[in-house]
Amino acid sequence: MSSKPDWNRSVAASRLDPYRHRAATLSRDGVEVGTLYVEPDHLTTQTGHLWWRSFSDPREFVKLWITIDGDSTDAWTDGQELDTDLENWSRGIFVFGGETYACTWLDNTQLSPPS
Repeated sequence: MSSKPDWNRSVAASRLDPYRHRAATLSRDGVEVGTLYVEPDHLTTQTGHLWWRSFSDPREFVKLWITIDGDSTDAWTDGQELDTDLENWSRGIFVFGGETYACTWLDNTQLSPPS
């Protein structure tokens, strides 16, 4: 059994391509209130116990860098939650903290990634 994940098996999820390293403005009632930045990354899940452990194949998830009403935070989304987020983003919607925002995706010249 492997004691470490095999990161060479990482595959980019094409469904993330439209949002990979992209930023968006967030609006509430037509007023811009914040930004969203999507950063892809890979993770794996450990299974088993002690020396019988193994790891799942790496999969992509996304880290979210969010600023709303001047407050900044980060989050991540994976699995079913990521499926829902991708569907919402394709419709120009971002849901966070129980609130729905209009989400307008920017091109690479409009906003830099967070520092």
